[in-house]
Amino acid sequence: QIDGGLLLLLLLCAASADRDAVARSWAEICRLQLSLFYASAAWWKLNTSFLDPRTSCAPMFFLTLLPTLGYTPSPAVALGVRNLAPAATIGGEACIGLLLAAASNRLRRLGVCLALLLHLGISLTPSPNNATPFSLAMAA
Repeated sequence: QIDGGLLLLLLLCAASADRDAVARSWAEICRLQLSLFYASAAWWKLNTSFLDPRTSCAPMFFLTLLPTLGYTPSPAVALGVRNLAPAATIGGEACIGLLLAAASNRLRRLGVCLALLLHLGISLTPSPNNATPFSLAMAA
């Protein structure tokens, strides 16, 4: 989708005298596409498989990331993280989507910061659950 938007931008720039206006329009379209992407990612996780900590991938990602960050939770804390991870994931992605769609530049920047934090966490997750190429593509 964003690649298609870039192609459209290049075609419009070639035909337009006001290339800055075309670039601003493309940036706005990309922001809205990413907002929709994160909101959709949250929406499609609203299912019994993801919400159940026994079958969701969220607890695995959270619990393998914590030791990488220098924190090894006690069994009681690990159980709490396991149970909260699906909701935290959905809430985080929904917040990113809403913040990127906000009218306020300050809120948009907060959305970008939260998205970068999410993808940093994904990148720091140890193998075999590491998805650094995906996170680098999203951060770009």
